[in-house]
Amino acid sequence: MEEWVKQILKDERQKRSEPLEVKKIGQNYYLYQSTTGWVRGENKRKKVSKYIGKLTERGIVRGSRTKRYIQSIYEYGNAKFLIDIINEIIEPLKAAFPDDYGEIMAMGIVKILQPTCLKLIKSRWEKIYLSKEKIPAVMIPQD
Repeated sequence: MEEWVKQILKDERQKRSEPLEVKKIGQNYYLYQSTTGWVRGENKRKKVSKYIGKLTERGIVRGSRTKRYIQSIYEYGNAKFLIDIINEIIEPLKAAFPDDYGEIMAMGIVKILQPTCLKLIKSRWEKIYLSKEKIPAVMIPQD
């Protein structure tokens, strides 16, 4: 372990009243809070580590371990082509059905792209990019 890592570890141990350890992964060093916990089923102790941050020569870069939800990839080209085609009828559709024109357009686009039953239209619509930006449609399947 390099000297600057030992010095940061020593300083952090003085600041904190918890057991700390440094792990080297690849070329980088990481600081963890380290303790043990009892595993009932196996009747033995097990090491438990909690990530604190990455060590650099300047100090600790605090880690944020928040859950990130990754959205799936949206389909864009095929639905964009359809919306370009139906741009002419959007205004008359709004005039005729002011509250429901978005749902009508969304259902039409989904049915043209992939003929599915009404129950599955909502999940299919959520995979199309237009559902996030262009067309105000609330798709709620009725059981």
